[in-house]
Amino acid sequence: MDGVSLVICCHNSSKKLEETLKHVSRQKFSSEVPWELIIVDNASTDLTSEMATAITQGATYNCRIVTEGKVGLKNARLKGIVESKYDLISFIDDDNWICESWIENVHNIMSNRPEIGACGGIGLPKFETSPPDWFELQQGSYAVGLQAESTGYIPDSRGYLWGAGLTIRRSAMDEIIQNGFCFSLTGRHGASISSGEDTELCLALRCLGWRLWYDESLSYYHYLPSSRLSWSYLKRLQFSFGASSVVLNAYNECLLYNPETIQNHKKLWIADSMALTKSFFARDGHLFSFICAKEGSSDALFGYYRLGRLLQIISLRHKYDELKNSIFAFWQRASSIRTYRTGSG
Repeated sequence: MDGVSLVICCHNSSKKLEETLKHVSRQKFSSEVPWELIIVDNASTDLTSEMATAITQGATYNCRIVTEGKVGLKNARLKGIVESKYDLISFIDDDNWICESWIENVHNIMSNRPEIGACGGIGLPKFETSPPDWFELQQGSYAVGLQAESTGYIPDSRGYLWGAGLTIRRSAMDEIIQNGFCFSLTGRHGASISSGEDTELCLALRCLGWRLWYDESLSYYHYLPSSRLSWSYLKRLQFSFGASSVVLNAYNECLLYNPETIQNHKKLWIADSMALTKSFFARDGHLFSFICAKEGSSDALFGYYRLGRLLQIISLRHKYDELKNSIFAFWQRASSIRTYRTGSG
């Protein structure tokens, strides 16, 4: 059904929702666009649902509040997809304040470009307190800044969009699921800052030949409390990015190198974990020198990223090989559709 389903996934979001929903209520249209708002209460233990009900009472737009008892951003997003009724599903976070033309712009972009499986926009920071000196260099870790040099297709060298403000086409989502896609990453999980399920979705779409689009007409403010601007938080975030890369790199191997046959990985986790361990010594002189680096050090952040990747591979052990084989199998199953859509294997 033509239209836009705006989905906000919430976990203990009662203190964030008022400003976020205020921006939703300010949407303006130059032409009629069918749309709805779905708020997914993901196992909240505060008054998220009650607050959402109070704020949206008397709203002139269609709004529903649904619950997902299984904690995890992936689960909340899948619930939002199931509950939504329109062809375009636009996810915003509970701390994203979207521009007044968001819904209309999403509809125009996706309606005029049927080859696009997903689109995203530009994030602008809204700070609770003054940001640290290192923020501008690291703002991409917070879904802030540009996602491409200008409006247009996301280049393969980047290959993904942020989950904040991510709009997906329902038919594209249905297609990857029909071809065996299932999330290996869960996304945020309660107080955990695990991540990557949004990137995994983008990479899966690309495996079937769908394009990604960045548009600067899609702008949002991302509210950043002081607790998320600490150096310790950023180190934890980079560690989680490294852990997620174990899955994401398997997709990138397919997309960048286009393997003609599926490799049967056996005991690859041993070789990869040893190579990572050696890289610490080669780069830093000893295993954990990055821990002592000063605040703002990019080398320190890269160290935490590699450490997250290393420990994730070790924790998976033989499942690491199974994981890579399953992603390569998905790539192979998608080959005929990818060839039809892009003209290449």
